[in-house]
Amino acid sequence: MRYTWLDEYLLSKKGVTKDLKKEWNWIRYQVGEKLFAAVCLGDDDKPYYITLKLDPVEGDFLRRQYEDIVKQLKAKIMERRVLLDEKKNTPAIQVFRHRELAQKIA
Repeated sequence: MRYTWLDEYLLSKKGVTKDLKKEWNWIRYQVGEKLFAAVCLGDDDKPYYITLKLDPVEGDFLRRQYEDIVKQLKAKIMERRVLLDEKKNTPAIQVFRHRELAQKIA
């Protein structure tokens, strides 16, 4: 893991368990059945992003404080969805011919 300190910190909390949810490709951190953090892995099984649960008021505060980052994330998510839709609608033989598209999706 790229951020070993994060893994160590999360696992140091009382009652935390860690597992890999293969179908999501997420490393999950839970207390009991409650998920509170996840390291989301990309297609190459390297950390792609981290998601953390927090108090709704604090979350709202952070989203307002970092509006530009939120906008960039939303734009990146939309771009990825468009590329995935394009991949889904493109015959496999064409994907191999269009390496650039395949690399963008990966």
